[in-house]
Amino acid sequence: MSRIITALSIAALLAGCDGKNPFQDEVVATNEETGETELVDDNDPNTDVDNKFAYDPERNLTMNSVDYDDNGTPNDPTDDTVVINNLPFDGPDGVYDDIAGADTTNADGQTTNIFQNTENTISGEIQYYAVMVRSDFLEASSAASEDWTNFGFAGANVNRESYVIPDDFQGSYVYAGVYAATRTYDERGGLELIRGDATLRLDVPDIDPLDGLQGTIAGNITNRTRDGIGDQMVGDLPDISLRTVTFNTDTGVWEDGDAGTYDYVNGDRIERDSGTYDGLIAGTNGEELGGYLIVEGVADIQTVEFEVVIWEDIDGNINETNGYDVADAVAIQTTVNNGNPVGLLSVTGGIDIPATATVLSTTTETIDIQTDYNAREIGVFVTDLQP
Repeated sequence: MSRIITALSIAALLAGCDGKNPFQDEVVATNEETGETELVDDNDPNTDVDNKFAYDPERNLTMNSVDYDDNGTPNDPTDDTVVINNLPFDGPDGVYDDIAGADTTNADGQTTNIFQNTENTISGEIQYYAVMVRSDFLEASSAASEDWTNFGFAGANVNRESYVIPDDFQGSYVYAGVYAATRTYDERGGLELIRGDATLRLDVPDIDPLDGLQGTIAGNITNRTRDGIGDQMVGDLPDISLRTVTFNTDTGVWEDGDAGTYDYVNGDRIERDSGTYDGLIAGTNGEELGGYLIVEGVADIQTVEFEVVIWEDIDGNINETNGYDVADAVAIQTTVNNGNPVGLLSVTGGIDIPATATVLSTTTETIDIQTDYNAREIGVFVTDLQP
């Protein structure tokens, strides 16, 4: 399928005598390939403390309902389905089917799975993917499409089965679990599906309550890898730091924690991604923590290797030529932008150095090259209290 473009417009819709604002703004998504439009309802779904959505129509985060169904076979994921509401052009019913072989279950019983809608069953439908992580008390999901030429319409949700204020919070606790994410780009189509590990720490008594907030939550997302179902760019993905945030003791909810990554580019430490994370404490005694995060930053950083050749000319002069300087810089950047490996940039005798040159040494060095565009990662995680 050729890529389509996100067109976000505001329509002033005239209403009759129904009590609505006659100039109420509503977001409309347009498929510029087919000309079809679809209304994106701006009703905020965050009305239940046990069911949190990353909802922000101004950022095209519009998903406002997620329903998972194991269809009566809890031990067989192949017939599992997810119904997602409010993502434009994902199909009339918003049904996403299990992708064969994509599910995993770890030793703690936490599951990760990937779903997709049925593409092209009707005119204008485009390909979306959803990742879901589940534990005993928590369920979290993220969805996005590969067919927008910017970040596109997407969303995240975390919901819990129960939460009871623990009666024995007396110290610090460690929670460990799984992470999954959708990752799209701001200037091109495509989508990466990310898996990883999540570790969170909870400290309750060391911070005195203030306006109903108490305790500290912090953690990190590690071992971020790209699943083969989606795109696979070249550079490694750094750990995500989930920096300290306090939670509400009555609801077990935390909001707008600071999330981000750091990386090294040609020896310099840079802040690569930045964003926020939100979540819930779950279980009958605080046994689980789960949530979602949204971070944005450079899409890929590829470490490119090039040859450095020291050579002597026929007059006895010593020269140096390196493969990066003699290569086509535009072609290299295009290759990095396309997510493909550049490979070794060689020095070619008779072209880059004279055929009569005497090569004295050949070594290799590296340079880090960033994509010209950013990525937005919408991730979800569930964790269990560790012994």
